[in-house]
Amino acid sequence: IVYLTARKRTRGLEAIHKLKAFDVHPRFFQLDVTNQRSCDKLRDYLKFEHGGLDVLVNNAAVYFHVSC
Repeated sequence: IVYLTARKRTRGLEAIHKLKAFDVHPRFFQLDVTNQRSCDKLRDYLKFEHGGLDVLVNNAAVYFHVSC
């Protein structure tokens, strides 16, 4: 079972919809990693639904550009 998370529900659900075109069907969970309460909510959900978490892949990135 794979979960796709996003801060904005609309963007997350849009990503889920686009992945279906590739026959990929992750589940969606709204998550803001900068918010401890949001992280706790996902932790509790995964523990209740699945007994915990086996693997975490974080592909979030930040683009930082410095002009010389």
